Amino acid sequence: MKIALNKQKNKNTETFDSLLKITDEIKKRNVSFVSEIKSDLNKIYEEKNAETISLFQSKDEDLKKIIKKMKKDVELVLKERKDSLKLLKRKVIEINEKLAEEENKEEIINKKLEELKNQIEENFKKNLKSMDNNKNKNLEEIKNHKKQIDKNIEEFGESKDQMSVISKIIASIF
Repeated sequence: MKIALNKQKNKNTETFDSLLKITDEIKKRNVSFVSEIKSDLNKIYEEKNAETISLFQSKDEDLKKIIKKMKKDVELVLKERKDSLKLLKRKVIEINEKLAEEENKEEIINKKLEELKNQIEENFKKNLKSMDNNKNKNLEEIKNHKKQIDKNIEEFGESKDQMSVISKIIASIF
């Protein structure tokens, strides 16, 4: 029973460690995501800034179009990164839920094992008591049979003596 508990505990520890590693990996990815977002935004900004300067010199209308386009590009990149972060957050939540489920399972298993242990102990005590009672009853029956056998032997001995006297009487008559 202890081995099964240890195995389950080791399995739960491995699962927990694995989930912690995954959580750490997700945290690292989040940090790299933010860095990538900053880097992407800086690149976009630098590219658009260079385009803006050259176009600014040519026409105001063209500049407004580029600014709109740049804004859409930035919004699109931000939306994509936001969606990715939401997905990562959902995964972290799922992992945390799985961890909680594993902990609950371990508690339920431990509780059931304790109940089973108590039931086994109770049944063992009942069986010992029953065996004790049966032993005492059997000993009492053996004593009663021995008394009956002793009584039968005694009666047989008396009847044997009587038979021998009767035989002698019959023998003396004939």
